[in-house]
Amino acid sequence: MNESITPSEPGKARRTPGDRRKWKRNLAKSKRYDPPGPPEYPRCDHLNKSYKCKRLTMRDIKEFHANFSATREKNFQDAFIIKHVKVTTAKRPRPKKKPTSTKKVSTNYYIRLSGTEKFCLRVCQQTFVDILQISRKRIQGLARKFLNTGRMPVDRRGGARPNHLYDRKKTAIRGFIEKLKCCESHYSRGKSANRRYLPGNFIINKLYRMYNNEQPNY
Repeated sequence: MNESITPSEPGKARRTPGDRRKWKRNLAKSKRYDPPGPPEYPRCDHLNKSYKCKRLTMRDIKEFHANFSATREKNFQDAFIIKHVKVTTAKRPRPKKKPTSTKKVSTNYYIRLSGTEKFCLRVCQQTFVDILQISRKRIQGLARKFLNTGRMPVDRRGGARPNHLYDRKKTAIRGFIEKLKCCESHYSRGKSANRRYLPGNFIINKLYRMYNNEQPNY
């Protein structure tokens, strides 16, 4: 037999591809945006023209919290927050001692009631934070970015990974392997019909030297 090596069909390789969802880095990233606890019922007594926190039921609170934590992706959660807040420029900046501490953004918070699509109740910031179990700093940062850019926020952490730098090397290695010729199998044909075998003298070190001599630039 003098056949060339061909790539295995998906799912039939001897070494199955790893599940990226179980990688330590991805597990830590998913856990980072896990809610630290269950939603809390409003601790305030707001029931006036501005805020109607006391009109919320536990069903409303649990459903709103479940919709927010349905996924652990930061971009999804940030978009969910922006969708349920109204950001405007502060009408009264309220200057303080430091010029940088001047209030520039005014944010109103809304919670969608259970079983409705458009009807939302305006609540105070503390109620919104307690239900979603997130920090005020995160909401305020998103509000400022959305007001300045007008676009949905995108997570830019992590930086560019250099995987694309090795695409040419991967292509060169696959091309080298596919040019190798297989030998006759000494196993039962029924067990090795879909497998190809290299000659016994093709050890890893020899293949490595052959590849380096053929591809000195990679």
